[in-house]
Amino acid sequence: MRRSLSAGGLTLLALACCAGLPLIAAAGLSAAALAWLGGVAVGTVALAVLAAILITGARRRARGTASCNTAAPTSTKETAMEYDCCAPAATIAGPIQTVAEGTPPLVEILYFDGCPNHDAAVALVERTAANLGLEPRIQLVNVPDAETAKRLRFLGSPTVRVGSRDVEPAADTRTDFALACRVYRIDHGVVGQPDERWVSEALLREAPASA
Repeated sequence: MRRSLSAGGLTLLALACCAGLPLIAAAGLSAAALAWLGGVAVGTVALAVLAAILITGARRRARGTASCNTAAPTSTKETAMEYDCCAPAATIAGPIQTVAEGTPPLVEILYFDGCPNHDAAVALVERTAANLGLEPRIQLVNVPDAETAKRLRFLGSPTVRVGSRDVEPAADTRTDFALACRVYRIDHGVVGQPDERWVSEALLREAPASA
């Protein structure tokens, strides 16, 4: 509406100037005066056009600023949603708990029915664990035949393993698997039980996993 009024005003102004010049000429004014009045009229029209252009540009800039201000909350909302979606990652990045944590060390005592020495081995493990203040899980594993002995790497009865490792040092390198009573060479000679020191060291080795 305002733009139409401005255009109409400029048109009327131009018509008035064009129609007024002949009237002024008829009044007997000199050519110099006519030229001066024509220049004033043209300048007036030019100024009016320039003013209309400036007003239109200012209105467009004002509308653009209003649009930016209206869109701002949408941008902020999207940022907040992205933050909320990613926030659980910090929780996910926390310490990982292992399944074995809090469980006592496992002691396996392998034996076969023809050798009674495993009973003394159970008593040895219980006594050594009590001295260390530990309460391990003791599991008896019966080895029924030679094939199972090879599969379980059974070196004789009793075989004591803590955390799936034989308590006798260097036992992992042996391959003399058989259904037989096992003998151990320790500082005091050859005996039918592993050294108590070996059992103690094995229990202490596995103790951190149960803390």
